[in-house]
Amino acid sequence: MNETIPIQEYSNNQQKTKELCGHKIVPEVEKIISKNDYLINALSDICDYDKQTFNHTLKMANYSLEVSRQAELSEEETELLISSVLVHDVGKIKIDSDIIRKTEKLTDEEYEKIKKHVRAGIEYLKKANAPHKIIAIMSGHHEHQGVKSYPRGKDLGIEARQNEIDNPKREEKSAVVKKLERILAIVDHFEAATDNRPEKAAQPLEKCRREMLEKFNKEEDKQIIEILIKNFELMKL
Repeated sequence: MNETIPIQEYSNNQQKTKELCGHKIVPEVEKIISKNDYLINALSDICDYDKQTFNHTLKMANYSLEVSRQAELSEEETELLISSVLVHDVGKIKIDSDIIRKTEKLTDEEYEKIKKHVRAGIEYLKKANAPHKIIAIMSGHHEHQGVKSYPRGKDLGIEARQNEIDNPKREEKSAVVKKLERILAIVDHFEAATDNRPEKAAQPLEKCRREMLEKFNKEEDKQIIEILIKNFELMKL
């Protein structure tokens, strides 16, 4: 995750990132985007497709940076998490935008179509030559919802995780992938719950905390949830 690119290319990418994201992201997130063409291209596609999904993605990236700081993630883990957040919903560009923008309750058929965005995102990122670890992490961001989880790990996530590492440290790195995909899932839930949207009002923080502690009930989840709740006002741009 620490590969370098030519200074001129980085400068050009930085300008593209500023034009695309404006003041909606913090400098650390901007730097990560500017180093990676696939992130710029994915964000541009998301922005063209649906502004709400785009804004959701950028806010999640800012929130994830604060989580990384306070949870004391390593520099590599932080970059992996932020990068995965930035592309976690890119597959939605393959879904009918009328479904994505619908303000009424989705039908069962529409919900099944929405669920295909994870698979579509993986195919998009493979074609973009995104790092295998990023694909592995983003592939699991809906796998922590109990009976409503999708897609199942055996069906999809495992393949990405097996392909991401081919060295003796496979178990250690797989643990990192699992940790980061869970953080991604928590941040995803938090941003959606606390955001004012046409179809719903933002949840009060205390109600959000209760629901998240019930849904994400592992001991390590509590720290992430409390970081988000306590720093909500600070994280907003």
